[in-house]
Amino acid sequence: WSSCTPVHMKKGDVDEKLILKSRVCYRWKPIDGGKRFKPKARIVVAGFADPHLPLLSRDAPVLARTTLVLIVQWAATFNVSLWNGDCKSAFLQGEPDTERPVCIYMKPPQDDIARAAVPDWEDTNLYYQLTAPVYGQANAPRRWYLHVLRVLTELGWAQHTLDPCCFLQKRDGQVIAVLGVHVDDIVVACLPGAEEHLEALRGAFAWGSEWEKGNFIFVGRRIQRHEDGSYTMDQAHYVNEVS
Repeated sequence: WSSCTPVHMKKGDVDEKLILKSRVCYRWKPIDGGKRFKPKARIVVAGFADPHLPLLSRDAPVLARTTLVLIVQWAATFNVSLWNGDCKSAFLQGEPDTERPVCIYMKPPQDDIARAAVPDWEDTNLYYQLTAPVYGQANAPRRWYLHVLRVLTELGWAQHTLDPCCFLQKRDGQVIAVLGVHVDDIVVACLPGAEEHLEALRGAFAWGSEWEKGNFIFVGRRIQRHEDGSYTMDQAHYVNEVS
């Protein structure tokens, strides 16, 4: 994603405060209510040590619960399918980091597994210059949201005045598509004949998996469409994961 560039530096070349430590977070991600698991690993920097923390914009809205219910109700009212997509490595797709007076750097993870996986990290002079937010940085959610806002606006989506994470497509004064975004998850529906907006959306971001429709999990809730066009939401799978 061009979020970082490898550089070789010796101790003292830059202020130590500008070099953030990092680690790899390993986890087994529950899938489909804990029926199976997916191994994941993600590099995260120690953002709490960021020397520019007071200078960064860190507010990032998420979809309101009421708005999600209204989107589901809209899909039920017009008897259309809801689609769900999960953006891949969302924060790394965010807008460039432009709020800093000078560049910051990341020290590669130093745990045994990480160093075995990436032999280059054995080099004590190897660092990464950060040019866009990465996981762990305080302003990463904000830069990602600004990217989403810019892209959707360019695609003709109008931001709702009451919820900054709800977007509409209109034709001749009628709403023909609705979209909600919660960090890296989107839920979207459109009327027949407006499918081009879905296709444009598919090509606008990198997605972690194929879009799902009719029966999927969105922000901890399973949203399911039934044969009569109605929808139900429950959190049974979430209870299974935490129990």
